[in-house]
Amino acid sequence: MTKKWQVLISKSHDIYTNLAWEDWLYRKMDFSHLNLLLLWRNAPCVVVGRYQNPWKEVNVSMLEDAGVQLARRNSGGGTVYHDMGNLNFTFMTERKLYNRRTNLEFIVKVLREKYAIPAEVSQRDDIVVKGTLKISGTAAKLGRTAAYHHCTLLCNVRKDQLRAVLTPRNKGIHTNASISVPSPTVNLSEINSVITSADMIPVFAQQFSDLNLSEKIAVIEIDPSDGDYPGMEFAATDLASTSFIYGNTPKFNIIRDFVLPSSQDTPAPTNVILDILIEKGKICSFTISGTATEAVKGIATSALSAVVGCDFDSQEMWAALSAGFASSSATTSGTDRNSGDEHHREFVYRCLIQTLNLQE
Repeated sequence: MTKKWQVLISKSHDIYTNLAWEDWLYRKMDFSHLNLLLLWRNAPCVVVGRYQNPWKEVNVSMLEDAGVQLARRNSGGGTVYHDMGNLNFTFMTERKLYNRRTNLEFIVKVLREKYAIPAEVSQRDDIVVKGTLKISGTAAKLGRTAAYHHCTLLCNVRKDQLRAVLTPRNKGIHTNASISVPSPTVNLSEINSVITSADMIPVFAQQFSDLNLSEKIAVIEIDPSDGDYPGMEFAATDLASTSFIYGNTPKFNIIRDFVLPSSQDTPAPTNVILDILIEKGKICSFTISGTATEAVKGIATSALSAVVGCDFDSQEMWAALSAGFASSSATTSGTDRNSGDEHHREFVYRCLIQTLNLQE
């Protein structure tokens, strides 16, 4: 049977909807008789790979104020920034026909012939210009019978925001999660000023259609949320949940070593080492070591005990930490407390704030 070719253009600009739509097609369609190209754009968001740590990759604390959403996709690969100046491609086919190099060379051919962009495919399967400037990153998901390859194309994105959100605050993180490889980037519009992501959509749709000379290819605009994809709305809700975005983070430790200033009680410098384990996005356990006094370690233990079980980097965590310090402070009466105790308490509090905030 002759394969049917289609180009589907998403009308949605919601990252969770588009990722759910992509996954629905991958799981439900029979690609033994179908080749699909999806073209889609998103409102500002950062998308981490399936096996990545968002706190290692992203400045999570600034996302809300910047109006940038955070998502986790089902494919591997590195972290990418999307906005309406970025064009996303998903090539879907049966597993045995999967060939990301062919897909990338198709994009390069269009860029060269239609826009005079001297693009090429790198050894890492990125699309670059001038040898090192990255304009596209790639990821893929390979199943038993179906596969997809998706990639970005930087047309006219906000590079200032891209740089800001992809400059993480991650002091002390120790992880085996997949790590993104930073690369210098360039917008296509910096090379050819007429380029916009919106204008490129019909061009790539037509060029993909021209690959199949045997029949006319359908190019269809789709609203993924219109009800034609049963169950997809539940998948989108799941993709948007903190349990999926943060709960799928590979376990990691935050390890910090702080030197306590000398005091009347401890004239020689001492240190306290904090080792906090985060698993499935929650603070799971901790250890405290070093040469600090048992009193200092006790202050830290009391405060950290209060946050065990909390979602890491959540309002719940910060409230529990404050309550833990208040509780430890209340156990020491005013008559028993001395200036050294207060000095150490304030120091430990600052250390824990820095540690949990991933700050220098």
